[in-house]
Amino acid sequence: MSRQIKVHEAAAEMLAREIEAEINKASAIIRERMQPEVDRRLRAVCLALAKAQEANLELEDLWGRLEDDGVRFVSSMPAVSTYFLGRPRDPEGSANSFLREALKVGLLTDKEMPSGMPR
Repeated sequence: MSRQIKVHEAAAEMLAREIEAEINKASAIIRERMQPEVDRRLRAVCLALAKAQEANLELEDLWGRLEDDGVRFVSSMPAVSTYFLGRPRDPEGSANSFLREALKVGLLTDKEMPSGMPR
């Protein structure tokens, strides 16, 4: 009886490995087929972030002009902060780093990058 159990366990292990291998093959096929749609949606995120970062640059320019004109406590003006994007002129800011990576892998072109963004 114990020998029969061992044979069944060995067969079950072998089948489990084969099933795992087939799942991996199927996953690879699905990833390959879905890659264009993933790229399309990721590109849409990249374009939206580039536009947001362009607006963030314009906002920082406005704050700078106000400060240059002697307006005090300009940083207290916004109702919400754009801090999560990072400073728009900081090459290591989170949005700038993401956009540079998107450019590097071909999700964005140079022309689509925010104009004042450091490279």
